[in-house]
Amino acid sequence: MNTIAQSTINMKKTVLSLMAILLIAAIAALSFGSVGWAADNSGNQAINQPAYLTAPNSESEIAIYQQPGTRQPQSGSGTSGDRITILDQVSSNQGKVWNRIRLEKSPQDEGWVQEDFVSLPETPNQAPVKKQSRSQNAPYSGQ
Repeated sequence: MNTIAQSTINMKKTVLSLMAILLIAAIAALSFGSVGWAADNSGNQAINQPAYLTAPNSESEIAIYQQPGTRQPQSGSGTSGDRITILDQVSSNQGKVWNRIRLEKSPQDEGWVQEDFVSLPETPNQAPVKKQSRSQNAPYSGQ
């Protein structure tokens, strides 16, 4: 076999290998890139809505996570009645809504809490209305 034919075969093998790698990467991105969450939230607008943390038991700590999801590392906690600012919001494929918040008492602390633990005031200076129920797998500790 001459060298031109051998070069052509080697080039075809290389192209096929690169195409296979790209296909695998594309499948992986589609499979894992949006598991549970909206893959692109670039259209979200800043909310900057004042609110309060709320829980069924006023002494319970409310978990604040580094990312949306109860399996994410916890970045801190708050208690019912803590003033917060809602910065952003995302929805999961499981119908859960998560709010990215900033605690008023420590503005450097930001994180994610489930919507079940957020209460909007009727007026800016009014205390939040306590919710009577919470979802079964809602994250909070100190029961």
